[in-house]
Formats: sequence, C-alpha cells, structure tokens
Amino acid sequence: MRECFFHGLGKRHVFVLYGLGGAGKSQIAFKFVDACQVETQDPRYTTYFYKLHLCAELTLRMARFSDVFYVDASTKETISTDLTNLALAKGIGESEEATLDWFSRQRGEWLLVLDNADDTAINLRPYLPRCSHGNVLITSRNRDTCFYATQSSQVSDMRPEDARDLLLKVARHEHN
Repeated sequence: MRECFFHGLGKRHVFVLYGLGGAGKSQIAFKFVDACQVETQDPRYTTYFYKLHLCAELTLRMARFSDVFYVDASTKETISTDLTNLALAKGIGESEEATLDWFSRQRGEWLLVLDNADDTAINLRPYLPRCSHGNVLITSRNRDTCFYATQSSQVSDMRPEDARDLLLKVARHEHN
C-alpha cells in the first residue's frame, strides 16, 4: 500500500485490500493510515546537524494525507448515510453527492476509506469521487472489488511465527 499511495502525489490512487472475513483487512487499513500520518518522509527532506564529529538526525515528520474519511461500505444505505453525514459535518451540503463533489474540488491529498465493501451487488463506482486525484482505500471480502483499483493486495491468515514477527516489529516501531 505504501508504494501505491506514496508515489505519484497529486494523482488518483485506488487500492483494495481483500481476503477472508476476520483476516485483518480493516485493522491493516487503520494501522496503515495511523502510520502514514506520522510516517518519516523521503530522506531528501532529512536535515543533518553535525557537532563534534557526531551526527544527529532530525527527520521531518508529516502527515501523508490532508484528511482521512471512513465510510462503512457494507450496504448502499450505510455508504449514503456516512457520505451525507460528512456533507453535514463539513457544512458543504446535505447529500452524498455534495460530499463527492467536495472531494473532487479538494486539491489536498485526502484519503477515503471504504470499509467492508463485501456485497457483490453494490457498484462502488458511483461512490468514488469523480476526479483524477485523491486516494481511496477499499477493504473487502470480495476479490472482484479489485476491478476498481489501480493496485490491490490479498490479506490471508498468517502462520503463527509470521504473526509473532509482525507483532514484535509493530511493538518496536510504536515504542520508539
């Protein structure tokens, strides 16, 4: 996901995480967003201070996404409700269309997370902002949602040793 969302800034990115229920798709999405909001940026933006032959590194930390919005995509009704509530909260209108139009006008690097887009009968196309920029992350049990994406990844069960290694890596990262 990082490769998808961190390259080609200003362009449209749509990424799908898909896999069996309970595999951790939503948790991965939430953790990714959380990490991106304090992600260490490109090393060319790193400032070095030298003093007494010691190098201390001050790394700029910036949020990758200007705004992050979560939408429950489990039914058409929840999608419509969440998008309408976003319009009301932002004071930009009273409909899902107002929210989608607002996304299209924003030049920031916003992220729209469509979580639990599992229903194969729901066409997600009308709920994707109609623009050539912005970022969309879809989680789904349905592999066919990859149709909407520029990139995708399957989430599958981990072997116990892989889960342990990931947990230790995350714990070390959060502890630093």
